[in-house]
Amino acid sequence: LDIPQGTEVAPPNFARFFEGAGAETPGATLVGPFGYSDEQFVPAATPLPYTVHFQNDPGAASTTNELRVVTTLDADVNVRSFRLGDLKLGDIQVHIPNNLGTFQGDFDFIESKGFILRVAAGIDVSTRIASWRLQAIDPATGELVRDADLGLLPPNDARGSGAGFVSYEVSPLSGLPVDNEIVASARVLLNNAPPSDTNTTTHRVDVAAPTTTLVVDPIGTDGTRFEVSWDAQDELDGSGVKHVTVYVAADGGDFKVWRSQTVESSAVYVGDPGSTYEFLALATAGDAADGQNAHHPVGGSRPQDELHARTAIYRRLGVGHAADGREAAASGRPRACLDGLLVLEAGLAQVA
Repeated sequence: LDIPQGTEVAPPNFARFFEGAGAETPGATLVGPFGYSDEQFVPAATPLPYTVHFQNDPGAASTTNELRVVTTLDADVNVRSFRLGDLKLGDIQVHIPNNLGTFQGDFDFIESKGFILRVAAGIDVSTRIASWRLQAIDPATGELVRDADLGLLPPNDARGSGAGFVSYEVSPLSGLPVDNEIVASARVLLNNAPPSDTNTTTHRVDVAAPTTTLVVDPIGTDGTRFEVSWDAQDELDGSGVKHVTVYVAADGGDFKVWRSQTVESSAVYVGDPGSTYEFLALATAGDAADGQNAHHPVGGSRPQDELHARTAIYRRLGVGHAADGREAAASGRPRACLDGLLVLEAGLAQVA
């Protein structure tokens, strides 16, 4: 299509594809991210994957040669974070290059299928509507194939010859309130069938990570045994605390795991006389997100069961390590603790 220079072109109107009622059928379904608990909690600052499945009805009289999928992104997601995923049509699988919000391309299936697959997909930022248009193009005419037995999706069968999907991911907005809600659904339009609406999925972003505090009490007078207690709390109406991992560092060395993913709240640590020990507790949110205490940068990776350099631990938690620590009461019980990080030396507690 040749458009004269200077001609004003109207933007596409994807909203028209939502006009009228669509039937909810098993032939069109939406699968969203795996959520935790009845609230379907999902982690913050993490892309949420969605897949729209569809099929040409097994009783259809013809093959589908054109289909559209449209979905409106919820107001609680970042529309500019939308990224296309792979798609499938019967036994045809198409990999969309990574990190693309829009894509157009032709794929040559003339020898195997008798047509060219034309793909146009992307996000309209102004309307928040994501759309996919898939067409079977006749290589001889450049138009849609006209053969009723030739096209993208034959009537579906037990092998899934007439089924397919498109996929995408999108990230939640930052700074969402605790009572946020991300709702998603899609409409599938096959050129040989009435519009079909998918099911609706609802998720809630776990916006705040748990906070953790530590208390250490010496046991006896030899300075080798300490009762370490930790308490992890999530925000009100949050996903809760799944477990806590407690680390220990001796004499300024690397942190290593002492208690891994425990649901206990205390344990006794046995050390060596005259040594200095630092204890660190990180709680994981109930939605199994990468959320530890609130001072762990959002979206970072959770420390695993291995050695960790102290500088990396401090940097990742955003905690400054005071070189001159502040002395606590002579009893060895600290006056306070900071962000779950506690330094204890043979009955003398210091807060780093």
